[in-house]
Amino acid sequence: MQVTRGRASRQVVLLLVLLLAVGSAGQTSARNYLPPTERDSVLMPGEKPAYPTLDAQLNRVVASLRSGRAAQLAALDGLQATSAGVPVRVELSDDGSVGAVVAHLVAHGAQHVSARERVLQAHVPAEQLVDLAQQPGVLTVRATPPPVASVVSQGVGIHGAIPWQAGGYTGAGVKVGVIDVGFIGLRAWLGSELPATVTGLCFRRIGLATSDLADCELRDRHGVAVAETLYDMAPGIELYISNPQTPYDLNDAVEWMLAQGVSVINHSVGWGYEGPGDGTSRFKDSALRAVDTAVSAGATWVNSAGNEALSTWSGTWIDADFDGWLEFGPGDERNVVALTAGKLAVIQLRWEDVWGNASRDVDLFLYDANGEVVRSSTDLQNGQSGQDPYEWFAFTAPVSGQYRIGINLVSGGVPRWAQVQAFTGESLSYRTASYSISNPAESANPGMLAVGATYWATPTAVEAFSGNGPTRDGRIKPDLVAVDGADTASAGAFYGTSQAAPHVAGMVALIRQRFPDKSPADITSYLRFHAQPVGQVVPNNAWGAGLALLPEVALDDHPFPSARALSPSTARVGSHEITLTVTGEDFVESSVVRWNGSDRPTTAVDSTTLLARISAADLATPGVKFITVYTPPPGGGVSTPLVFSVASEHPDFDAPEFHRTWGRTDGPVAQGAVSRTWMWGPDPFTDGLFEQYAEGPDGARFVQYFDKSRMEITAEPGIDPDSIWYVTNGLLSRELITGRMQLGDDTFAQHEPAHVNVAGDPDDTTGPTY
Repeated sequence: MQVTRGRASRQVVLLLVLLLAVGSAGQTSARNYLPPTERDSVLMPGEKPAYPTLDAQLNRVVASLRSGRAAQLAALDGLQATSAGVPVRVELSDDGSVGAVVAHLVAHGAQHVSARERVLQAHVPAEQLVDLAQQPGVLTVRATPPPVASVVSQGVGIHGAIPWQAGGYTGAGVKVGVIDVGFIGLRAWLGSELPATVTGLCFRRIGLATSDLADCELRDRHGVAVAETLYDMAPGIELYISNPQTPYDLNDAVEWMLAQGVSVINHSVGWGYEGPGDGTSRFKDSALRAVDTAVSAGATWVNSAGNEALSTWSGTWIDADFDGWLEFGPGDERNVVALTAGKLAVIQLRWEDVWGNASRDVDLFLYDANGEVVRSSTDLQNGQSGQDPYEWFAFTAPVSGQYRIGINLVSGGVPRWAQVQAFTGESLSYRTASYSISNPAESANPGMLAVGATYWATPTAVEAFSGNGPTRDGRIKPDLVAVDGADTASAGAFYGTSQAAPHVAGMVALIRQRFPDKSPADITSYLRFHAQPVGQVVPNNAWGAGLALLPEVALDDHPFPSARALSPSTARVGSHEITLTVTGEDFVESSVVRWNGSDRPTTAVDSTTLLARISAADLATPGVKFITVYTPPPGGGVSTPLVFSVASEHPDFDAPEFHRTWGRTDGPVAQGAVSRTWMWGPDPFTDGLFEQYAEGPDGARFVQYFDKSRMEITAEPGIDPDSIWYVTNGLLSRELITGRMQLGDDTFAQHEPAHVNVAGDPDDTTGPTY
């Protein structure tokens, strides 16, 4: 491949999703930044939208329309707001209103209407927005921030792929998907820098996809450079592509790829915040849900970590003068952001509150050099259903210069933290590299890798812009770092975590060919184990496990182990020594069971079974313990961890509703008043725990385990806790038998069926198991 070498200037590549031409030529006077049509629709501090069901951006559309200046709608930043329709996401209540709302949209001129459970997307005529917002069952109508793109590569050698390719591992037979913002110029590279045949699900507009690759050659060339980098790493793959424009379309693209047999997905794209930052989202069409769908079907997901380390501020809410304005620094209530004339900027904000029932009302503003408000987002948050702790706006600066971000608490309690981001990559004067991982790279799914970036010629320092962890719930991110700035024929030197991710996705394809039966979590564990630390203490929130590196290929390599199940998986605190049975795949004589990272005496029964001695000292303190299997080099690695719970000797009921439910059902058994068996058990087996659950408050449910089942509280705030249905017991037995763990009303993760005892002593290795 002949390319021009040299380091090109860095740039954030944008997909202007749902956009038309933005902004007109700017005024030279700072006081005249906004034309009259804009001034009419920008809300000042203390003002709230006229139509709370419509978000702030759509209220601007309505205000401009009603001012009699409909022709100006096309110039509104971030929105394809013309008489032909505004692309919106409609969130519905769970009352069976989907069909009625769809019928209303179609009858009133909406186009490209798609329905996914309680979410609709459509192009809605601007004059119909208010009427739509007032339809029964409609909770919110929202515009969606555009996704942001997070370019033979030198990374092939740096990441150890050359020996693998020479050994016959090229990704042959592996179907790989590239989901990106656009693929302009794709067909010119088929048969040279890309496979001769590429299959696509191409979105010409929202909700309208075809198999015509010309419909993927829209908006940006970013996806071509991503695919070229991946193909350099794994030249034997079968390539599938898609260019979704909304999170809704993204979920459709993932489901299509899975139906084609795709087992590796690269997604060098970031979407607006969709949840509290702990890897969960309440939205049925979220990017985080797309990740979970892919991994649960057996596909490994690789995501760019994002390029916002210089563009994010996250910190404690400080308001020393009690005027409601967040202070980024001592006495400084403004965060400076430098904007370029004619370039669209997207600013987004989230804060500590309940998604779906936010009660802390916080607003976001942008000021010009003279202190005048030029853009705002002032959605109402007062605890009603469908309200989120999230504000955003898009703005095209008419003149270049320093603008200032302000954040105002209107009402409600003070949040513990807030997080603001120039989503399109502009640097902030007050910034924190921490908490800058993009969405959905902040996913907690073990089958997903978030990839940071280091420059290929000096791979000992992380790029300054590369997203850093931790996540809001304290997890280390990124998972790995790979190189950027490497050569491509289609785009020259390609910078950003966008190029780092496909280097790793190519490595995943090689591993998938060599170890076709390994799960996504096995593969991510393998790559983390073999990562090169580069002198840092790892893992950490800049490098993750280190620089991604494939180990040398040898015929006598040990396989890397896969741990699938434990027996037993729980014990009471203070128990005597137990023998722990670990079942899985590809164990060898030298494989060792590790308890929280420390080796335990281990006997290999065969390639699927290990016995480990767990001492009384190990069981002396309650809590969650992580069990892994380590196989030493050559080859080898550390398996994905399994969880062993050491329960308190006599855990208390950790919710009064649990105790009330137990008293109603099992109290009579404990008192000897009835002779039937227990429904739950004589007392809790664990302390109260928070578990992932998509529809629960903040994406979690509160649970406590008993001898026969578990109690759950999944209800949203405001539900009567005295209701007999407030506490549920789920389907624990079904999960144990099938291995299909429920993580939401319609969200599941597939595991091996449990090998714990159906009945009898937990250390009885001969008893029947699930």
